[in-house]
Amino acid sequence: MRRGRAGLPTGLFPVPERPKPTYPEHEWLVAAAQASVRADNGFVDPVKLRNVQSLPRTHDWRISVLGHDGERTLVEMHMLLLAHEQDLDPPLPQWVVDARAEARRREAERDAKLKELNDMFQARWDEVSQGCLVEVSVWRNGRARAHYGYAHHLGHVVPKVDAVSGRCRRHLAGRALCETEQRAQPLDLSGGEGGPATCVSCLDYTPKIRPASTPA
Repeated sequence: MRRGRAGLPTGLFPVPERPKPTYPEHEWLVAAAQASVRADNGFVDPVKLRNVQSLPRTHDWRISVLGHDGERTLVEMHMLLLAHEQDLDPPLPQWVVDARAEARRREAERDAKLKELNDMFQARWDEVSQGCLVEVSVWRNGRARAHYGYAHHLGHVVPKVDAVSGRCRRHLAGRALCETEQRAQPLDLSGGEGGPATCVSCLDYTPKIRPASTPA
């Protein structure tokens, strides 16, 4: 049998040192768990291992009892079993509370930045498409790419009928305006329809196109 540790294997990155839990029952729980390990002669009891893996407790509860979310030692396996038996319900460690608050702050900051960018994209598209002489739709690349520092499915302008720009630049119906007429393989536009156009080339062509039947 395996001695010493029970639970998940160590990950690729080192687990940061966590502050020792401060809830009142912690010292007693550690001592009781150590005594329980000694009673098992330091071996992993497979029944207890299965029991701890199937405890009807949340991940947050386990963090609260042990004070960390890393690999568990054999003593900590016994701590979880005893804490469950005693129906202990410690508060979340402060480092978890702080980390989640910071994550929410960063998410809110990211959402605000994305909204700012999307508003900018929409304003640009509204301006460019206002005078367009051809009915168009916007279709997005199937693969996201970095755009203004974020993963983004580039929006391409697609005419619903054949169009031309300038004297003879032809734009085929159902194909992105930025594509040349000679391009054999269409752009991958499997990212879906909708939203503002964000392809710079498509935006440039949009106010310049007219139905192919219209003379220059």
